Amino acid sequence: MLFRSIEKLYRELLYKNDLTPAQITGLGVCVAPAYWDAFGIGAVNGRIDWSPLQKRLSAFAALPMTFGSVTEGAAVAECDYWQAEEQSCTDLLVFRCGERLACTPLLGAELYRGVHGKAASMPENTALETLLEKCRLLFSEQNTPELWVAAGGNPARILPELRSPENSLLDPPVRAAVEEFLQNRLAAIHAAVQLFDPGRVVLLEGPEGADA
Repeated sequence: MLFRSIEKLYRELLYKNDLTPAQITGLGVCVAPAYWDAFGIGAVNGRIDWSPLQKRLSAFAALPMTFGSVTEGAAVAECDYWQAEEQSCTDLLVFRCGERLACTPLLGAELYRGVHGKAASMPENTALETLLEKCRLLFSEQNTPELWVAAGGNPARILPELRSPENSLLDPPVRAAVEEFLQNRLAAIHAAVQLFDPGRVVLLEGPEGADA
């Protein structure tokens, strides 16, 4: 069902843009990790194996294909945009700030993944789960009375309330945890910028679900 929907979308894009398959030179495919199982994507020797997905897509799109994360796709799109605007932008860093902080470097207008595919990996303390775990440990009627009332004493309500500063950030322990988390993200971004010395830095808002 999923691949039939993708095939339908592919053919609609061709039709609406008055294109034939012969006019398409290649296909770029970005898939967030949350959907890897559904597409049969796994890892072999620590590297992502896109071949099961490529085989399924090749059934209706016999084209050269390149695969990557959503952040990598965004980085390539940003590079193409700035070059189209006649502004030199061959070296850039793209950060997606979602539940995890993800970074993709483009050097010389090419994606740089590193020998093991882990270039610019962000530290674990930049993941939203780190903040949530700390807030769960703090969460009590005595330690975090404002958050406790706003969440109705339910730990599952911590994240929605963290996104409502007028409620959650009134508690000093919660405020301190959030500030530490933001400082960790800022430090990671600063370290990556110092390391790669890009001509442009792009910050993108990430999705609520896991992404890379």
